[in-house]
Amino acid sequence: MAWRLLTKKESLWVQVIAAKYLKDDNFWSHSVKNTASSSWNSIMAVRGHLKKGCCRIVGDGSLINIWMNPWIPTIPGFRVSFNQQGPYPHLEKVKDLFIPNELAWNRELILRIFSPFEAQCILNISLPQESTEDKMVWTLTPTGQFTTKSVQLMLSLDQGSSSTISSIPWKEFWKIKDVTPRVHTFVWRILLNGIGVNANLSNYVASVSNECAHCHLESETIEHLLLHCPKAQAIHFASPLSLCLQNGDTIET
Repeated sequence: MAWRLLTKKESLWVQVIAAKYLKDDNFWSHSVKNTASSSWNSIMAVRGHLKKGCCRIVGDGSLINIWMNPWIPTIPGFRVSFNQQGPYPHLEKVKDLFIPNELAWNRELILRIFSPFEAQCILNISLPQESTEDKMVWTLTPTGQFTTKSVQLMLSLDQGSSSTISSIPWKEFWKIKDVTPRVHTFVWRILLNGIGVNANLSNYVASVSNECAHCHLESETIEHLLLHCPKAQAIHFASPLSLCLQNGDTIET
């Protein structure tokens, strides 16, 4: 029900329940009242799990709250780190980060407001050529469609379950020390094919090409981006490890 509440806003029951409980409040930051029904409490109880897989694909930017909503696919958690709306009260929706009257990022504004890392992640988001509605996708499936199976898998991983995907020892994986949470999460998303590469995004966003944005030679899958792209191979070879990767090498899962 929580997923439908986020994605089926045209449905009558969604409009009714949102008007009753949310009103103008944000789904992700809404505080549950003691008088709320058990059904609403159940929806609110799963928000923490949904946060790990929900991400909006930017269209015209009119439905996405910059500070509250998940919308940056290459950042763990898909959200900006800090709510900076205080100093910028006029910035609320993602469309406010566009050049006025254009469907293009206001690069100067974004670089001024966000950290270099977050700014670059935002600027890397491809915008549609024509105005389209922002779309919610589920990043834990290749198609972007929500499935109960993907949620069950996510919960088993969170609990340090011994469940595996292609024999990956997840319990040991989450016990690895001396790795920053950001790197740990990034590797986890790589193994689950949960990175917003063009090959994944193009499956459910028609305006996104699956072509590699760096070499323009092949489809931008995770393996291509990290291993086979000429630019990636040059970086590996220039690293202290002097890795020389062949095109036949793969990310074993």
